[in-house]
Amino acid sequence: MPHARKRWMTREWSSAMVAAWCLLWVGLASPPARADATGAPPPGARQPESPDVVPPMAPPEVAASVRALLDAEFLSDDEKKDLRIRHGVWEAKDLDTPARKARAAAASGRLRDASLDDPAADPHDRAHGLIGRGEAERALDVLAGVKTMRAAYLSARAMWDLGRLEDARTSLERVRTTLMEVPLSDSSEVAYAVRAMVIHLRLAGEGEAAPDGGARAAGFQSLMSSLARAREQIDRLDPIVYLAEAELLEEKENYREASAALSQCMSLHPRLAEAWVLLGRMSVQTWDFERSLAIAARLDRLGLDDDGPGDLFTPRSAGGGEIAARAYLRLQDPDAAIAAIERALEVAPRGRALLALRAAAWAGNFDETRAAEHLAAFEALAPGSPVASYEMGSVLSDLRQYEDAERFLEEARRRAPRWAMAASELGLLQVQAGRDDRALATLREAAALDPFNTRVANSLTLVTEIAGYSRLTSEHFEIRFKPGIDEVLAGEMLGVMEANFARVTGSDPGGIDFVPPGRTVIELYPDHHWFSVRITGMRRIHTIAAATGPVIAMERPMAGPGHSLGPYDWPRVLRHEYTHTVTLARTRNRLPHWFTEAAAVHLEDSPRDESRSDLLTRALETGGLLDFSRINTAFVRPRTPTERGLAYAQGHWMYEYMIDRFGPRAPLNLMDRYARGEREAAAFEAEFGLSRERFFEQFVAWARVQCRAWGTLPPEGMPSVVSLLEVGDNGNAGPGAQEPSPELVQTLLDRYPDHPDLVRLAVGYELAERQGQADESMIPMLERLSRVRPIDHMPHKQLARIHLASATPWKAVAHLEFLDDREQYSTTYALELARLHAVAGDLEAAYRRVERASRIAPFDPSVRELAASIALMRKDYATARRHITAMIAIEPEQSIHSRRLRALDQLEARD
Repeated sequence: MPHARKRWMTREWSSAMVAAWCLLWVGLASPPARADATGAPPPGARQPESPDVVPPMAPPEVAASVRALLDAEFLSDDEKKDLRIRHGVWEAKDLDTPARKARAAAASGRLRDASLDDPAADPHDRAHGLIGRGEAERALDVLAGVKTMRAAYLSARAMWDLGRLEDARTSLERVRTTLMEVPLSDSSEVAYAVRAMVIHLRLAGEGEAAPDGGARAAGFQSLMSSLARAREQIDRLDPIVYLAEAELLEEKENYREASAALSQCMSLHPRLAEAWVLLGRMSVQTWDFERSLAIAARLDRLGLDDDGPGDLFTPRSAGGGEIAARAYLRLQDPDAAIAAIERALEVAPRGRALLALRAAAWAGNFDETRAAEHLAAFEALAPGSPVASYEMGSVLSDLRQYEDAERFLEEARRRAPRWAMAASELGLLQVQAGRDDRALATLREAAALDPFNTRVANSLTLVTEIAGYSRLTSEHFEIRFKPGIDEVLAGEMLGVMEANFARVTGSDPGGIDFVPPGRTVIELYPDHHWFSVRITGMRRIHTIAAATGPVIAMERPMAGPGHSLGPYDWPRVLRHEYTHTVTLARTRNRLPHWFTEAAAVHLEDSPRDESRSDLLTRALETGGLLDFSRINTAFVRPRTPTERGLAYAQGHWMYEYMIDRFGPRAPLNLMDRYARGEREAAAFEAEFGLSRERFFEQFVAWARVQCRAWGTLPPEGMPSVVSLLEVGDNGNAGPGAQEPSPELVQTLLDRYPDHPDLVRLAVGYELAERQGQADESMIPMLERLSRVRPIDHMPHKQLARIHLASATPWKAVAHLEFLDDREQYSTTYALELARLHAVAGDLEAAYRRVERASRIAPFDPSVRELAASIALMRKDYATARRHITAMIAIEPEQSIHSRRLRALDQLEARD
């Protein structure tokens, strides 16, 4: 703060304030002075292509130890052939017998290879191929009489696919006994025994995995120990050991360690399709869709045998189709998922995973009739199987179709009551839906079945924690908060949220014109850790508030350890999140991600700031705007540090264009089409008479006009600053000139006085001469910049600084208001405005600005102190009491706050 400004504030502000505070401070020592809180914001904050055109993910390098083994001179030619097949580096000439052909085909997922039907092939490989095609009954016939752990594992898989769960459990009891009591000398046999036990854990639960049926020692930890022994004492180069480890870890949702195990596995066998499928599933679960589709493409290459080009219409692999379908379902593109599944079913017509996903995809397409038909088709092949119900519940849960999702997941649990994954998925759904009582019971059961699942453990701890939270209610909201200091904020939230309700649900322009049923729950969390557990079941999420439909979670707006951001404009944030609640309810949770975000940003009712305007302009000029196939993915898997922010900003921009072009009811009409189950492409055609592609083209033309109005692009017909500086004037600058001289800029500015970039350059030179501090001589130039580039914050900051340091500080008000209206994290501008308005005698304006500051930083006592002061000047004793009471809670050790409250009691009694 410049010295002149400090002197003015000291002189004028003290005279205005002393009358208010002396009423409370009679006979009391003055409190220590506090610095103004600034709360500066933190720095910086196409649908993937089909697998037919996505480049396949490159396999890892084959381990040096494998290369060394294959080069060993003591090996015979047949031994080398078998080793090359075992490690996935075979050549065509190695496949010289039916058995070797079948072994390679089974490993690489070439399910239609004739060798898999050859009686001369190993029955294990034949059964593996048959199970992959969905012919589980034939696989059991082929394995009849085969007494190996691999046979036991494959038989259990076949029984699982057939829905014969009790038969599978009975058969696996023998494997459990053998694994626990008989040391196996073959590493692959150990690995297949563990893989069998992974299925057994689904059927029996962690607590029943030991021979005596009680101890958990034979569960996850015991199985990991068995694999460690196989790896370290029997064969370090067996890829199946690492595959088994990855499967076990993936079952526990430990994706990081599972991925590490798969990396080891693939370095020992880069063609192992089962490993690629598992990696693809985990990539989908972690929202890495580009990688998922690259893995699907790799599986398709394996299905074609090596890297042949194939063609767009040739079915390639069951695994590739499954992974592509899972990715597209997560991307809310069920049509693409169905297409991938149908192609894969030509390879594996009865493949259970594909058939279950097909039913789920039609459910995700909101076609209940087709979904029921395909569910019935699955049931005919696998009566009693929980898999289709689980997949349908999972897909519908992703789409926030909580009622239907819960019904399917309950059915999966009924069929496999000790399958921990079904219980955990159901419990996590109930957490997101705000059904905490049910979630608590379900998660306790899930934790008992799978005590090693981190998501379940975190969510169970959270729901237990929430049970002890205090609650406040109004007509439309319930606030839940941890007893203690959070009561300061919780008590102020209901009034703000009822105002948000009126705006968001109303029929005024921008309103959604819809009232969701029941109360919306808002959970106020004391730190980022608890907030992120509520949203994801894990501890990492990069936001401060989120809506899951009927529940909105927010992190306390407070600076300090454990808080991701510090103070923030929580009324604006909650209006954004509540808009999600309302739009999701109006559309039955059936609207594209970008569209619900666009509506929410629109209803923040805040002007677009400079950073977003510049971001949008850069994207427009560089061809970086996100088309409809990419924008949804950018929210969850951005390719660049700015792409998530671009998705928010551009979605809002397209929403504005929609209103400008088609009227204020256009977005609401589109929402109603989504509610009826229409997909986005069809809804756009029906509502606007335009394809999405044509809409996007017209939006881009409109957007360019917007950028000119913002001053981020020069007016129509005016050359860009780049072309002007490259051409130069009278030879002063040539092509590629890096830093134009002030003289050249001034010459060009004389010719183009309203060129926004030239004016900005000229202002920049003037500021550089003054070490960044403008003086009164620059006022005309700064005002000119704010006129030709109206989104620019800089001239308003400089003009506010100049006026505050002058004899006419009130001239800063308009500039401070411009800045404060765009500010989300700092109280600086609001506090300055409150002081200026108070000095000028405009106590209502002062009240509005200081209340805004107290909402951004509700736990800052200095802000509360100023708010109480202005309330006293207005004789608004209720508001003064609220802020003083808050100060007592925030600083209980400061006895002066209690004395102030007693003084206020006396003042009210006198009045």
